[in-house]
Amino acid sequence: MLDTHALDRNYVGKALERRASVLRHLLRPREAMVKMRHWVKDFGAPEATLKAVDQQLEVCAKLDAPAPVYRAEHWISGEPAPMELMSGRVVALYFFATWCPNCAKEIPQLADLPKR
Repeated sequence: MLDTHALDRNYVGKALERRASVLRHLLRPREAMVKMRHWVKDFGAPEATLKAVDQQLEVCAKLDAPAPVYRAEHWISGEPAPMELMSGRVVALYFFATWCPNCAKEIPQLADLPKR
């Protein structure tokens, strides 16, 4: 589509921005950053949009960096695994409140997660 609509600057700019967003969600931040920088450099954007692109670039840079050290104060069961042992792997941390009715409904799904 980018080749088909190469002369339509509005379309190409939007397409590059959307493609960058998808790449970011696919955890391919370097490729996303290339698309966003290409969009800004070659197609320009309104000031408000440039601020949004800068924020996206900041998020991409964080995705491509090691996670900061995290130490849990409270752990539900067992001992927390040291984050250093998770190096190079995707790790999801789930935070919830014991008083929250919606969070309480999710506990069975969380308990079943290792099986899945």
